[in-house]
Amino acid sequence: MMILGLYTSRLILQLLGVEDFGIYNVIGGLVAMVGYINGALSNSTMRYISFALGNPERNDVKQVFNTSLLVHFILALIVVFLIETIGLWFLYHKLVIPPAKLQAAFWVFQCSVVITFLAIVSIPFNALIVSNERMSVFAYFTILDAVIKLIVVLLLHLATENRLVIYGLLMLSTQIIYSGVIVSYCRKCFSESRIARIHNRKLGMEMLRFSGWNMIGCTAAMFNSQGVNILLNLFGGPVLNAARGIAVQVQSIVTNFATNFQMAVNPQIIKTYAKGELENLYLLICRSAKFSFYLLFVISLPLILSLDKILHWWLTEVPEYTCIFLTLILIVAMIDSISSPLMKAADATGKIKWYHICVGGFLLLMLPVGYFTLKSGAEPYMVFIIQMAFSICALFIRLMLIRNLTGLNIISFIRAVLLPILRVTGLALPLPILMKTATPSESVLTFFSLTALCIISVLISIWCAGLTTPEREFIKRKICSTLHIAS
Repeated sequence: MMILGLYTSRLILQLLGVEDFGIYNVIGGLVAMVGYINGALSNSTMRYISFALGNPERNDVKQVFNTSLLVHFILALIVVFLIETIGLWFLYHKLVIPPAKLQAAFWVFQCSVVITFLAIVSIPFNALIVSNERMSVFAYFTILDAVIKLIVVLLLHLATENRLVIYGLLMLSTQIIYSGVIVSYCRKCFSESRIARIHNRKLGMEMLRFSGWNMIGCTAAMFNSQGVNILLNLFGGPVLNAARGIAVQVQSIVTNFATNFQMAVNPQIIKTYAKGELENLYLLICRSAKFSFYLLFVISLPLILSLDKILHWWLTEVPEYTCIFLTLILIVAMIDSISSPLMKAADATGKIKWYHICVGGFLLLMLPVGYFTLKSGAEPYMVFIIQMAFSICALFIRLMLIRNLTGLNIISFIRAVLLPILRVTGLALPLPILMKTATPSESVLTFFSLTALCIISVLISIWCAGLTTPEREFIKRKICSTLHIAS
């Protein structure tokens, strides 16, 4: 997926050009702002399905699924209404788009609306796959999605005019195919996915309330992501959106490693809480946070240290600020990876009202701070530095709230997660930075040497300073078992 994603991003930028690429990213981002309801709904659905699977005596999975499907369909219609009214007004009156591109932007906007509708309606089917821990199936579907997107870009070569509109239509086709495959698989493999007329108003209202409180957290995430995109458009136009678009695409590809790892762990966190196994819950939270950071760190460090060369080789024409944007976005992603298991632990309890009010309310302050910072004449990358500071503060706010919800000991979390991460980071950085400083050559050999040194340095640091003795023994057993099977 990383290889396909990077190659696809390069082709898109070459075929659309910097301006059209930036327009597509800001239009898609505008729709995604309202579509961030997907995050709230997805969290809610996966929580209830996983909880039902973890405690089947108290919950009916089929009833949960059908109730969530009805809720998603109704909310998808509401989202479409909001996008077609407020979003369309914002498109024509607030975004900085060249007049000659407005009609193309409108059709891209409409394609994004349909994509958002399909994405919301298919959430219960995605949640069913993840909650049943069919991670291999999820991986196949994700690879299929990446392959289809590559085919879409290759088809774009055939278009000589209106490439921006055609790209929007092709991306809509991709979503239709992807959603159709997921729905077909679930209907074939999970009997509970069969649509039935189940009327459980109490469960529906409970899921809506849960989704509503989740919306605060998702709205904060929206302002941290798409809000930044609009700020960059207001103060720098489509070129800055193109730079951020490239950075976000690379960041999404890189963070897939940690995201998919966390996706495999999340149902276990919810099921463990449902069974009342709190000690196992704490262990899952700490290990998930620590290993997620390690996965991102081992990939991000060589990327950050060789970013200038990689972007030049990859894109040839690199929009201004892309390098610094991507560096800061990757650092923010590493910080947020530590917080992800804490968010899922809050969802597992179901008591998320004050969690989202506190964390979401704090993160919502990021956008006005970023706005006034840019308005005062600061460089565009300052919004990402502000985002980084907010992510660090939000981590400790989450820790205090999770302590009250689950009894997680903050000092134990710091010792089990944060201190090993700091040790690994401190041990892994000096040698690669020294080599980069001592060998400023642009050669391919220097690049591969630095990349190899980064990976080796991080892995050795993790092994020596980032793992407990039981974790090292577990890894040794897995390696030996794998080698034995292979032989």
